Amino acid sequence: SHALVGVYGGWQLNGQTVIDDANNKPTNPVKLASTVADPLANVPVPSAGAVVSSHSVSYDMNNKPTNNTLQPGVYCGGVTVNYTGGATFKMAAGTYMMAGGGLRFQSQAIIDATAGVTIYNTAATASNKWGCASTSSYAPFAVDGQANLTMKAPTSGTYTGIAIFEDRSTSVTGNNPTANPNKVVGGASTTIDGALYFKNTQLQFSGANSANGYMVIVADMVQINGNSTFGNNYSSLSSTNY
Repeated sequence: SHALVGVYGGWQLNGQTVIDDANNKPTNPVKLASTVADPLANVPVPSAGAVVSSHSVSYDMNNKPTNNTLQPGVYCGGVTVNYTGGATFKMAAGTYMMAGGGLRFQSQAIIDATAGVTIYNTAATASNKWGCASTSSYAPFAVDGQANLTMKAPTSGTYTGIAIFEDRSTSVTGNNPTANPNKVVGGASTTIDGALYFKNTQLQFSGANSANGYMVIVADMVQINGNSTFGNNYSSLSSTNY
Protein backbone atom coordinates (compact mmCIF):
# COMPACT_ATOMS: atom_id res chain seq x y z
CA SER A 1 0.00 0.00 0.00
CA HIS A 2 1.06 3.58 -0.49
CA ALA A 3 2.36 5.78 2.32
CA LEU A 4 0.25 8.55 3.81
CA VAL A 5 1.44 12.02 4.72
CA GLY A 6 -0.46 13.87 7.42
CA VAL A 7 0.02 17.56 8.19
CA TYR A 8 -1.33 19.75 10.97
CA GLY A 9 -1.39 23.34 9.70
CA GLY A 10 -0.40 24.24 6.14
CA TRP A 11 1.70 22.57 3.46
CA GLN A 12 3.15 23.29 0.02
CA LEU A 13 4.68 21.18 -2.75
CA ASN A 14 6.68 23.61 -4.87
CA GLY A 15 8.10 23.14 -8.35
CA GLN A 16 8.16 19.51 -9.46
CA THR A 17 8.06 18.11 -5.94
CA VAL A 18 6.71 14.56 -5.61
CA ILE A 19 6.29 12.51 -2.43
CA ASP A 20 7.02 8.83 -3.15
CA ASP A 21 6.62 5.75 -1.00
CA ALA A 22 9.22 3.00 -0.59
CA ASN A 23 8.33 1.59 -4.02
CA ASN A 24 8.89 4.96 -5.70
CA LYS A 25 5.19 5.35 -6.33
CA PRO A 26 3.37 8.62 -5.60
CA THR A 27 1.54 8.66 -2.28
CA ASN A 28 -2.06 9.61 -1.79
CA PRO A 29 -2.59 13.35 -1.43
CA VAL A 30 -1.41 15.00 1.76
CA LYS A 31 -4.01 14.72 4.51
CA LEU A 32 -4.76 17.56 6.91
CA ALA A 33 -4.87 16.41 10.53
CA SER A 34 -7.35 18.04 12.89
CA THR A 35 -5.12 17.41 15.91
CA VAL A 36 -1.52 16.44 16.48
CA ALA A 37 0.20 14.83 19.45
CA ASP A 38 3.86 14.90 20.40
CA PRO A 39 5.05 11.31 19.88
CA LEU A 40 8.13 11.92 22.04
CA ALA A 41 6.45 13.78 24.90
CA ASN A 42 7.40 11.09 27.41
CA VAL A 43 11.12 11.03 26.62
CA PRO A 44 12.83 12.51 29.71
CA VAL A 45 15.31 15.38 29.67
CA PRO A 46 18.86 14.07 30.25
CA SER A 47 20.50 14.53 33.62
CA ALA A 48 23.57 16.75 33.71
CA GLY A 49 26.73 14.77 33.02
CA ALA A 50 30.38 15.61 33.44
CA VAL A 51 31.47 18.94 31.95
CA VAL A 52 33.71 18.07 28.99
CA SER A 53 34.35 21.67 27.95
CA SER A 54 33.84 24.74 30.15
CA HIS A 55 33.70 27.06 27.13
CA SER A 56 32.69 26.94 23.48
CA VAL A 57 35.04 24.80 21.45
CA SER A 58 35.92 24.67 17.77
CA TYR A 59 37.64 21.59 16.37
CA ASP A 60 39.38 21.27 12.99
CA MET A 61 42.48 19.74 11.40
CA ASN A 62 44.69 21.97 13.55
CA ASN A 63 42.76 21.54 16.79
CA LYS A 64 41.71 17.92 17.09
CA PRO A 65 39.96 16.20 19.99
CA THR A 66 42.05 13.55 21.74
CA ASN A 67 42.38 10.52 19.47
CA ASN A 68 40.13 12.35 16.98
CA THR A 69 37.19 11.41 19.22
CA LEU A 70 34.63 13.60 20.99
CA GLN A 71 33.37 12.34 24.34
CA PRO A 72 29.83 12.51 25.78
CA GLY A 73 28.99 15.02 28.49
CA VAL A 74 28.26 18.73 28.82
CA TYR A 75 29.71 21.26 26.39
CA CYS A 76 29.34 24.79 27.79
CA GLY A 77 28.84 27.17 24.88
CA GLY A 78 28.48 24.42 22.27
CA VAL A 79 30.69 22.83 19.64
CA THR A 80 31.69 23.65 16.07
CA VAL A 81 33.60 21.24 13.84
CA ASN A 82 35.23 22.72 10.76
CA TYR A 83 37.47 21.23 8.05
CA THR A 84 39.01 18.03 9.39
CA GLY A 85 41.60 17.75 6.61
CA GLY A 86 40.18 14.48 5.36
CA ALA A 87 40.37 12.86 8.81
CA THR A 88 37.27 11.41 10.44
CA PHE A 89 36.34 12.72 13.87
CA LYS A 90 34.34 10.19 15.86
CA MET A 91 31.75 10.69 18.59
CA ALA A 92 31.93 8.06 21.32
CA ALA A 93 28.64 6.46 22.39
CA GLY A 94 26.53 8.43 24.83
CA THR A 95 24.59 11.65 25.38
CA TYR A 96 26.07 15.01 24.42
CA MET A 97 24.54 18.12 26.02
CA MET A 98 25.05 21.44 24.27
CA ALA A 99 24.57 23.96 27.10
CA GLY A 100 24.17 26.98 24.83
CA GLY A 101 25.96 27.67 21.58
CA GLY A 102 24.41 24.76 19.67
CA LEU A 103 26.25 22.21 17.54
CA ARG A 104 27.52 22.85 14.03
CA PHE A 105 29.30 20.61 11.53
CA GLN A 106 30.57 22.60 8.54
CA SER A 107 33.43 23.24 6.08
CA GLN A 108 33.92 19.65 4.90
CA ALA A 109 34.06 18.21 8.41
CA ILE A 110 33.81 14.40 8.45
CA ILE A 111 31.95 13.06 11.50
CA ASP A 112 31.28 9.42 12.45
CA ALA A 113 28.62 9.29 15.17
CA THR A 114 27.50 5.71 14.53
CA ALA A 115 28.43 4.31 17.97
CA GLY A 116 25.02 5.24 19.41
CA VAL A 117 24.80 8.98 19.98
CA THR A 118 22.11 11.32 21.32
CA ILE A 119 22.60 15.09 21.17
CA TYR A 120 20.57 17.22 23.58
CA ASN A 121 20.51 20.89 22.55
CA THR A 122 19.60 23.46 25.19
CA ALA A 123 20.86 26.66 26.87
CA ALA A 124 22.82 27.32 30.05
CA THR A 125 20.40 29.51 31.98
CA ALA A 126 20.49 31.15 35.39
CA SER A 127 18.20 28.42 36.74
CA ASN A 128 20.08 25.54 35.09
CA LYS A 129 23.66 26.04 33.96
CA TRP A 130 24.28 22.29 33.51
CA GLY A 131 27.43 22.65 35.58
CA CYS A 132 28.76 25.54 33.48
CA ALA A 133 30.27 28.62 35.13
CA SER A 134 28.17 31.09 33.18
CA THR A 135 25.01 31.32 31.11
CA SER A 136 24.99 30.74 27.35
CA SER A 137 22.15 31.28 24.90
CA TYR A 138 20.50 28.59 22.80
CA ALA A 139 21.72 28.15 19.22
CA PRO A 140 20.45 25.66 16.60
CA PHE A 141 21.85 22.37 15.35
CA ALA A 142 23.33 22.67 11.86
CA VAL A 143 25.02 20.45 9.30
CA ASP A 144 26.08 22.55 6.31
CA GLY A 145 29.10 23.72 4.31
CA GLN A 146 29.72 20.29 2.70
CA ALA A 147 30.04 18.53 6.05
CA ASN A 148 29.75 14.74 6.04
CA LEU A 149 27.86 13.34 9.03
CA THR A 150 27.00 9.68 9.56
CA MET A 151 24.98 9.18 12.72
CA LYS A 152 23.07 6.42 14.49
CA ALA A 153 21.00 6.87 17.61
CA PRO A 154 21.29 4.40 20.51
CA THR A 155 19.59 1.05 19.90
CA SER A 156 18.78 0.46 23.58
CA GLY A 157 18.28 2.42 26.79
CA THR A 158 16.36 5.59 27.64
CA TYR A 159 17.24 7.34 24.39
CA THR A 160 16.62 4.46 22.06
CA GLY A 161 16.14 5.87 18.57
CA ILE A 162 16.71 9.52 19.61
CA ALA A 163 19.45 11.23 17.57
CA ILE A 164 18.80 14.95 18.12
CA PHE A 165 16.70 16.10 21.08
CA GLU A 166 16.03 19.82 21.36
CA ASP A 167 14.90 21.38 24.62
CA ARG A 168 11.10 21.50 24.62
CA SER A 169 11.03 24.80 26.54
CA THR A 170 9.69 27.71 24.53
CA SER A 171 11.70 30.01 26.83
CA VAL A 172 14.79 28.51 25.23
CA THR A 173 13.75 28.23 21.59
CA GLY A 174 11.42 31.22 21.35
CA ASN A 175 7.99 31.34 19.75
CA ASN A 176 9.01 31.97 16.13
CA PRO A 177 9.93 28.61 14.53
CA THR A 178 11.55 30.24 11.47
CA ALA A 179 13.73 32.74 13.31
CA ASN A 180 16.67 30.41 13.95
CA PRO A 181 16.14 27.15 12.03
CA ASN A 182 17.99 23.92 12.47
CA LYS A 183 19.68 22.77 9.27
CA VAL A 184 20.74 19.51 7.66
CA VAL A 185 21.62 21.01 4.29
CA GLY A 186 24.46 22.28 2.13
CA GLY A 187 24.99 19.50 -0.39
CA ALA A 188 26.78 17.45 2.23
CA SER A 189 26.60 13.68 2.56
CA THR A 190 24.49 13.32 5.69
CA THR A 191 23.01 10.03 6.85
CA ILE A 192 21.10 9.76 10.12
CA ASP A 193 19.29 6.82 11.70
CA GLY A 194 17.17 8.22 14.50
CA ALA A 195 14.61 10.82 15.48
CA LEU A 196 15.21 14.52 14.88
CA TYR A 197 13.16 16.26 17.58
CA PHE A 198 12.64 20.01 17.23
CA LYS A 199 9.23 20.57 18.81
CA ASN A 200 9.30 24.38 18.78
CA THR A 201 11.57 25.27 15.85
CA GLN A 202 12.00 24.77 12.14
CA LEU A 203 14.09 22.11 10.44
CA GLN A 204 15.48 22.67 6.96
CA PHE A 205 16.33 19.19 5.67
CA SER A 206 17.97 17.66 2.62
CA GLY A 207 19.52 14.48 3.97
CA ALA A 208 18.77 10.76 4.22
CA ASN A 209 18.63 7.77 6.50
CA SER A 210 20.96 4.85 5.91
CA ALA A 211 20.03 1.87 3.74
CA ASN A 212 17.43 -0.25 5.51
CA GLY A 213 17.33 2.30 8.33
CA TYR A 214 14.77 4.69 9.76
CA MET A 215 14.08 8.33 10.47
CA VAL A 216 11.47 10.23 12.46
CA ILE A 217 11.11 14.02 12.29
CA VAL A 218 9.19 16.03 14.87
CA ALA A 219 9.34 19.79 14.32
CA ASP A 220 7.14 22.87 14.44
CA MET A 221 7.89 23.33 10.74
CA VAL A 222 9.78 21.16 8.23
CA GLN A 223 11.22 22.37 4.93
CA ILE A 224 12.43 19.48 2.75
CA ASN A 225 14.64 20.16 -0.27
CA GLY A 226 16.17 17.90 -2.92
CA ASN A 227 15.97 14.12 -2.90
CA SER A 228 15.40 13.13 0.72
CA THR A 229 14.76 9.60 1.98
CA PHE A 230 13.00 8.51 5.18
CA GLY A 231 13.05 4.84 6.14
CA ASN A 232 10.84 2.93 8.58
CA ASN A 233 12.86 -0.19 9.37
CA TYR A 234 13.16 -0.23 13.17
CA SER A 235 14.50 -3.80 13.43
CA SER A 236 17.85 -2.62 14.84
CA LEU A 237 16.17 -1.26 17.98
CA SER A 238 15.51 -3.21 21.16
CA SER A 239 12.44 -0.99 21.69
CA THR A 240 11.21 2.34 20.39
CA ASN A 241 10.16 5.63 21.95
CA TYR A 242 7.52 6.17 19.27
